Amino acid sequence: MPLGRDNTASPLRAAIYARYSSDGQSNTSIEDQARVRQKPISSEGCQIVGVDEDRVLSATSQLRPSGEKPRKIINGTLAGDLYSKLESMLPDYASRHLEGAISGDLSEAEDICVAAPNEWRGMIAMAAYYAGTPNPAYQEIIRAVWNHDHASLLSEACGNGGTRLIRRMFIAAKFEHPFTGPVTIYRGTSGASPKCASKGLSWMISRDVACWFG
Repeated sequence: MPLGRDNTASPLRAAIYARYSSDGQSNTSIEDQARVRQKPISSEGCQIVGVDEDRVLSATSQLRPSGEKPRKIINGTLAGDLYSKLESMLPDYASRHLEGAISGDLSEAEDICVAAPNEWRGMIAMAAYYAGTPNPAYQEIIRAVWNHDHASLLSEACGNGGTRLIRRMFIAAKFEHPFTGPVTIYRGTSGASPKCASKGLSWMISRDVACWFG
């Protein structure tokens, strides 16, 4: 889980999240996961500040008591910073859904995407991604934010990995699609070079719709 930078020249900090939740794993898989992840993180010059262990309990069913932050929210991490900012800045009618949504409650995820002001929805999606919010709640947050407030998500991602981060966020959502073979997709590219257009994030299977947007 990436962490935020402070205003000093200190190295980028990182925390490792390791989870054990299936019959196919042993309890030692937590340590194995942490050990495997330490080397690539250290090779990037990052300082490992902790390991968040999730043993046996499933993230999809283990909701937190009222008033507690979700267990994956580590103080000092990017997820923790985003969560705290949302807690303090969202209006009451939206913040009441924050804990449940980040913990994985689908109904709360739907509610916060409706209740939160548009400019905060991108940050909600970022917090859900870095906190490891399970599907289908995470999937619903990404779907709603991208369909209605993608500019907010693009703005939030700009300083944290840009389009590469957004691609990772969509991969984590694991959206299903009906396609089984090759698919032709289109993108409206009026005024953009083919090279520039190829980096776009919004594509469609309808040529007519692409031409309309282009």
